[in-house]
Amino acid sequence: CAFCGKTFKGRTKDHVPPQGLFGENPNYNLITVPACIQCNNSTSKDDEYFKLLAMDCDASENPVAQQVNDSTLRAMAHPKKAGLASLIFSSMRPVEVTTRSGLFVREAMAIRIDMERISRTVEKTVRGLFYRIRRHPLPDSHAVGCYATHILGRAVPRTDGQQLYTKLLPAIQAKPVHQIGPSGIFRYRYLEMEGDPNSMVFVLGFFGKFDYLAVTCRKAVFAPKRWVDNGPSV
Repeated sequence: CAFCGKTFKGRTKDHVPPQGLFGENPNYNLITVPACIQCNNSTSKDDEYFKLLAMDCDASENPVAQQVNDSTLRAMAHPKKAGLASLIFSSMRPVEVTTRSGLFVREAMAIRIDMERISRTVEKTVRGLFYRIRRHPLPDSHAVGCYATHILGRAVPRTDGQQLYTKLLPAIQAKPVHQIGPSGIFRYRYLEMEGDPNSMVFVLGFFGKFDYLAVTCRKAVFAPKRWVDNGPSV
């Protein structure tokens, strides 16, 4: 299994990132990795939740993001998705819509995003990409650290992730961009660190708007973190 490293029978595969991000009936060269049943199913609810990013106004201008948005709304009406619908409705709150210059336009309802859940899907995606590149799972001696570098049009106010991103940015920008799907639905770059083949840096982009910095490294050297902020809304 690309995620837990356990040996399993059968030919179960998982998409990284989740197939649901690429719209209905995607006919693209999506990335798949071997996965045991437990790992394949354990993040299904988080993967569904991740699709809420497609509801952001700027992201939804993308044709594929519109498909993802529509399918998510239809799924909420299904009895089996009652839990997701309840979670979304409970996180809705009124917000003021303003112009870029700050002028009030109207009030609207927005969904408060749980970034911890978003980060779990990002971490699984990183583990899948690591397996694709290295051809083996990330060892137990290493972990994944995730940082949102730009969420919903504003920089993340965390100095550790931002400083790491700024320091590594020139080296990462020199690496080729790998794009999956049209219109920048998912793109990534990666940087291999010297001295440790299991230490890598990834920059991931979703829907041409949401960017993440992720690091795989030894647990003893770096305490992996996720940026947790329930403030951003869509």
